[in-house]
Amino acid sequence: MPRRRLAKFGLAAAIAAVMCTSVACSDDTHNAAANATTSSAAHSESPAAATSAEVVVQNLKFTPSSLTIAAGQTVTWRFADGSTAHNVMVDTTTSPTLTTGTWTHQFTQLGTFSYFCPLHPFMKASITVT
Repeated sequence: MPRRRLAKFGLAAAIAAVMCTSVACSDDTHNAAANATTSSAAHSESPAAATSAEVVVQNLKFTPSSLTIAAGQTVTWRFADGSTAHNVMVDTTTSPTLTTGTWTHQFTQLGTFSYFCPLHPFMKASITVT
């Protein structure tokens, strides 16, 4: 009986490996194949629901200037404005002052949230959480 289970595991892993070789798969799919126990791992063609969004801080502005996300998602601000330092103030939370790197904030409540750069108050944008 244990040899049959081992054989099924080997077959499931082999099938999953072949499937991932014939189509583009993420490392998660390969990991799922390695952890298969009694059935083959299937490759999903539909993308996973996005759990984060990105805002680029560059050229003294936020891009995009408005964004709509689902409750529970995170937004990552990527600072890419050369030597010009920025930060982000959303609600009562303020990011560190950065010239490079990222800062992430999770939005759990519904509504529209305006944010800005306290160092450059004309830099304004908003996020709508649905």
